[in-house]
Amino acid sequence: MDFEKGTTAGTTDVLCEIEDMCPLRGYGFVDMGNGYVDHPMAGEDAYTFALSSGVGVACPSVALSLTDGYHLASLSG
Repeated sequence: MDFEKGTTAGTTDVLCEIEDMCPLRGYGFVDMGNGYVDHPMAGEDAYTFALSSGVGVACPSVALSLTDGYHLASLSG
């Protein structure tokens, strides 16, 4: 999957922008209450985690802002 150059979230954590009905509970994501969820993993590890946990299938609109400055538009590609 291609990565697009983007802006960092300004944190060492991964921020995942989600839709209201996106079923991310149970995958280690924490609701920050501001339209984002937080996850303790970063970079490609978070991308791999999201795919292996099924988030990419359950919520194809998920977009991760990675700490290396790259943005993943869709986990389900």
